[in-house]
Amino acid sequence: MRTKVVWFLVGFVASWLTWAVVSAVRDRPRDYTQDWPESLRKIMAEEDVVQWLRHSNGRRVGNYRVFTPAKSSDASALVQSRNANGLPAITILDDNADGKLDSVLVVDSAYHQFSFVDGNADGLFDSCEYTTGVDPDSMTFRDDDMDGQKVRACSSTWLSQAWQADWQPTHCVAATYHGFS
Repeated sequence: MRTKVVWFLVGFVASWLTWAVVSAVRDRPRDYTQDWPESLRKIMAEEDVVQWLRHSNGRRVGNYRVFTPAKSSDASALVQSRNANGLPAITILDDNADGKLDSVLVVDSAYHQFSFVDGNADGLFDSCEYTTGVDPDSMTFRDDDMDGQKVRACSSTWLSQAWQADWQPTHCVAATYHGFS
């Protein structure tokens, strides 16, 4: 009987140590951008976007992957589907690590994008943007003051030029929004 108890305790301790080591290795922060294509990694490095993903924690929750920064003061997160294209996805960014959200980006599986940005760090979103897709016929609509009235519309063929021109009317059409009928 004593031998059985000793072997049980040895097995329990060995199982617990194995679990602890596997959990520590799995839970350590790592660079989740390594799996991205090189072209996307280069763009993200130039834009200084989601740099916290280079040293972050990841978890599987159902059919989603959840990434959070290793630093607890950063309120950013990325929730991404485990589908091949990673969509739908939600990105919540705390750009200055002050614990307050600075922007939210939601992308569905058809590449429709909604983004909300807090430009002056007062805790309220200052602008919103909706993009209908990534093909040449898609449109982007932007409301810079969240009043729902003055909306800028831009085709995706002019989108990169519009971003560089800070949404000047030469590339986008300013319109007054009166709601859906």
